[in-house]
Amino acid sequence: MVLTPSLRTLLNLRKAHCWRLARIESPPLGEVVPAASLALVMGFMEEKLGFVDEPEWADGPFLARSWGGSRFSDGSFGVYYAGLELETCVDEVAHHQTRHLLDHGAPGMRIHLMAIRATVSGDFLDVRKGHPALHQSSHSVSRPFGIRAWKAGADGIAYRSVRRPGGECLAVFRRESILGCSRAGLVAFEWTGSILNVL
Repeated sequence: MVLTPSLRTLLNLRKAHCWRLARIESPPLGEVVPAASLALVMGFMEEKLGFVDEPEWADGPFLARSWGGSRFSDGSFGVYYAGLELETCVDEVAHHQTRHLLDHGAPGMRIHLMAIRATVSGDFLDVRKGHPALHQSSHSVSRPFGIRAWKAGADGIAYRSVRRPGGECLAVFRRESILGCSRAGLVAFEWTGSILNVL
């Protein structure tokens, strides 16, 4: 792996957990199922329909790529972004969801997402300490760095959350680094038309 000497620190993960949020249904079950019953209904669906260890949860980012690019990719390769803590994942998603809802002038609504816990293994470039240029809202520095790391064969990058102080994230470059995914509960957001609250 040929990279700047100061960026050769590796984080060796073996069956570590990380979290991601995913839409679970369309139209949202929350529109037809009382909030108090939603977890029970989802549990029933999981038991009857096999909503456990679904490979699609891991496949998605590698199949439906972000052609507009992302923090560590120009869109030519997929990246599975996740929080190393569920709270970090929620804050990251809330930030991006807020931007999306504002851009589209969305009316008030309740949004239900499924927390997905992935088990990952691999050697990840560890930039969690220092490297402030990689942890900005702008991707002008992080994106070319990510492309270089991907081409050099890195399994991904461990980095600080830009949205949650003290939080940490993982950008997974290789589908084979994700050993499995499982449902880990529900997360609900309330969109007021201008503010997104976590319920």
